[in-house]
Amino acid sequence: MKKSLTAGIICLVFALVFLSFMVDPARPASPIVLKCASMTPRDMPVALGFEVWGKEIEKRTNGRVKCEFYWSQALVKAGDELRATGAGIADVAIETPSYHPSETPFVTIGELGFVTTKPDAVARALSELLAESATFREQYERHNAKVVSFVPFPPNILGSTKPVKVLEDLKGKKIRAWVCLMRYSPNWVRLLWPSQRQKYTKH
Repeated sequence: MKKSLTAGIICLVFALVFLSFMVDPARPASPIVLKCASMTPRDMPVALGFEVWGKEIEKRTNGRVKCEFYWSQALVKAGDELRATGAGIADVAIETPSYHPSETPFVTIGELGFVTTKPDAVARALSELLAESATFREQYERHNAKVVSFVPFPPNILGSTKPVKVLEDLKGKKIRAWVCLMRYSPNWVRLLWPSQRQKYTKH
């Protein structure tokens, strides 16, 4: 089984200052360079999608906007993306609401286990809330940031360094659970995604 991310929701956020940055007619003709931050290495699926998004931005702006990517927490540490983007340290970032549930409580509803088997339904529901609810938007606007898109993950993704084809293949394995599944274990330890990847690639 290929290595993959565990359950959760990530958001692409960008600073509000970027809006005025794009429409200012007085700016010189030199390309606008966006600092794009990702907590994951470049070879992770979500990061590859992020890079494709950046190339599409460059294509649709005819090169007026360039994306400069910082992988593996090189620019911003995991969990700090929302505040760092609002502060201008990054222009665009992949961020995970479950790292700061007290600051973005309404987004974490999409991380409830077994609500749906269709991640795209979660993305559409959150996008509708973003468009229709000022309270929902305020979670990000108070940090001087806006959401570009939601990328939910289903609660049943399993990452492993060895093939897992049947249930018996899990026998005797140490399993690191995520989000709501953790509460059923009295001895759980929470790890950020980059740490999770490091843990199971070292064994």
